[in-house]
Amino acid sequence: MPKVTKDDLLLEKVKALVAQEKSYEAAAARLNVNTTTLWRFAKNGTAIARTRVSMERGLANLDSESEMQLRGAARRHEQLTPQMFSSADLREMRALCDRMVAWIDQAESALAKSTSD
Repeated sequence: MPKVTKDDLLLEKVKALVAQEKSYEAAAARLNVNTTTLWRFAKNGTAIARTRVSMERGLANLDSESEMQLRGAARRHEQLTPQMFSSADLREMRALCDRMVAWIDQAESALAKSTSD
C-alpha cells in the first residue's frame, strides 16, 4: 500500500480553488486531475506523492496562466489614449485622484502625530 502524507498547505490551496470554481468537477478540470481524487484529498488532506505532485503542477500552471493574463491586461492598459475618455470621465478620475492624495496626506499626518506623542 502506498504511503500517504498530509499536506496542509496544498489542502488550503485546493480548497480555495474549489471555492473559487464552485465545484469539485470544475476545480479538478482546472488542475487536470480526477474529480474523485480531488474530492478525497479535499476531505482529509492526504494523498500519495504522485497525486500531490499532479495537483501542485496543476496549481503552478494556474499561477502561470494568471500571470500571463495580468501581463496581457497590462499590455492592453498601455494602449490607452486620452481620446478614449470623455471630458467628464477625465474630471471624475482627477477628482478621485485628488481625494486619494488628500486621504494619504491625512493618514501620513495622523501617523506622524501618533509616533511623535
